[in-house]
Amino acid sequence: MKRSRTLPLLVAAAAIVVGALLQAATAVPGLGRVAPVWFVLAALASLLVLWGQLSSLTWAITALDRDAASVRVLPIAAWSGITLIVVGVLLVVFPPGAALAGLAALFILPGASAGMGRAVGGAGRTIRRHPWRSVLLALGAVIALVTLAIAAVASGLFLTGFLGGAAMWIAFGTAAAVLLAAAARLQAAR
Repeated sequence: MKRSRTLPLLVAAAAIVVGALLQAATAVPGLGRVAPVWFVLAALASLLVLWGQLSSLTWAITALDRDAASVRVLPIAAWSGITLIVVGVLLVVFPPGAALAGLAALFILPGASAGMGRAVGGAGRTIRRHPWRSVLLALGAVIALVTLAIAAVASGLFLTGFLGGAAMWIAFGTAAAVLLAAAARLQAAR
């Protein structure tokens, strides 16, 4: 049976574009001046969209190399949620730790479909088997993050509101897809 790449590519594209549009909708001008209840609801909606976006993107990248039906969704969704919680808490408590947690998630998420208990072990095995390629991937992720952060500030200066938010989130989603694909290939390499 021939493996189809169409569904994973459509899911990845939808995760990037639809997620960007929904995230941009939560960044409309004047949202900071609304009642606190509406602001919290918008923030929760943004977080929920980000969770769905990360889960869908991880599933799609994993399903590109395997049969889509064999990729388990629940462990991916659980690890995506764990990642967002840990990164969110670290952003408040110790911001540099959030970057480290994001780098760890880059290695954990592609192996998450193997199961909850196997994701961390698979990430460790990948780093031990390919230490230099892992360092290069982490360095590429840091460079992408810094570059996109600068671009986000620049787009905020030149593109505001919905348009700037959509452009920023499409760039972040595309970078996440490329980095997750590289991490998945690294994990699959023997």
